[in-house]
Amino acid sequence: MSREKLNAFIETDLGLSPKAIGPKVITKAIDAHRSHSDCEKCGEYLSRLRASEAAREAFISEVVVPETWFFRNRKSFDFMIRYVQTEWQSAHKHGPLRILSVPCSSGEEPYSVAMALIDSGFPEARLRIDGMDINAKLIEKAKRAVYGNASFRGQNLAFRTRYFEPQGDNYALVPRIKEAVRFVKGNMLRQPFPGRESAYDIILCRNLLIYMSLSGKEATFRVIKRILTKDGLLFLGHAERQIALAHGFIFIHRPGVFACRKDRRKANREQPAASPGLHRPRQRVFEKAGEKPLSAVPRSFTRAITVNAEMRPDEMGPESSENEALLFDRVQQLADQGSLPSACQLCQNFLNQNPTHIQANFLMGLIYEALNENNRAEEFFNKTIYLDPAHHNALTHLAFILEQQGDEDKAAHLRKRANRICAKQNTGHV
Repeated sequence: MSREKLNAFIETDLGLSPKAIGPKVITKAIDAHRSHSDCEKCGEYLSRLRASEAAREAFISEVVVPETWFFRNRKSFDFMIRYVQTEWQSAHKHGPLRILSVPCSSGEEPYSVAMALIDSGFPEARLRIDGMDINAKLIEKAKRAVYGNASFRGQNLAFRTRYFEPQGDNYALVPRIKEAVRFVKGNMLRQPFPGRESAYDIILCRNLLIYMSLSGKEATFRVIKRILTKDGLLFLGHAERQIALAHGFIFIHRPGVFACRKDRRKANREQPAASPGLHRPRQRVFEKAGEKPLSAVPRSFTRAITVNAEMRPDEMGPESSENEALLFDRVQQLADQGSLPSACQLCQNFLNQNPTHIQANFLMGLIYEALNENNRAEEFFNKTIYLDPAHHNALTHLAFILEQQGDEDKAAHLRKRANRICAKQNTGHV
């Protein structure tokens, strides 16, 4: 009963989804704080969370650990530059460009924004970039702006030569870029929101919603709608677009660019409730029961996967749940590294032996969707729904594809169906 009350508090008061976080991660967070307090049971820990803002923030920092590096998903930054040059600047001859990165983690994302815009020739004096995170330690690291090799990935690292100075085994960001970003510790769900004096033209809120409960997602989008300008851009993680669609946003259809904006034309259309979190951070992505789709891999998770990175598909028989979990961990790692064809092949090898595996079919749909092969994605989402008619995430992803194809009636029908499923799950009637 104490654990149930703790989960209820996490969901209603912190806005996080206990299912998305996972029981093992929650237990680990509790155990970490027991060593520093007298909390021996879930009930006592819950009392501490209720009484202490610091304890709540420490818990959130423990369970929400984003994986980040400079220019992660570079296509999004390229699109942002084109938007500023071709649309924003023509409508704003004067005044600042306001950008928010939340959660900003250790600063790689907002600093990437600053470097990209300065490289494009945008006047530095007009830049107003905020980075916000609930984790005070990450904010301090961002302000120091000294990074190791893990923060630099990919082949194009020319920016490191231009904007960083070697400091032992690390790299220190030059003051010019550091001064372009203001960092603040804060929680966007706590009022008043610690933003600047005006709304933001661009918000990057990538891979935060995946941790949130239904009420947390709704509260987040209320804030985003309020602080994002009417023509502004919102950047999300690639699997979060269905959540945005459910809250009155439309996606910009560019390969590899997961940006959206307010849909003023259809603001009053019926929208389904946001589906539960599509990810399961810091834990195996697929198990025999329950849905744990593709997600961004936190640092500790990635280290655990790497140990088993060389396992071959033929070593993972269909009868071994442990090997099955390792397989999907590896598929997830490949996908998050950008090796989607390799992830696709590995998943297909598994499906050759397990053709009716529900989550494997759903994952194949996600991979093909990320590859912009919507016909194949549609095929696998349809198969997922055939195997599990109550698979609301497959329904919403399929609805998104059909809407892109112009079949709005069928897309609306699927969203209503997904909405009914979510409502039943939220009331416990499944």
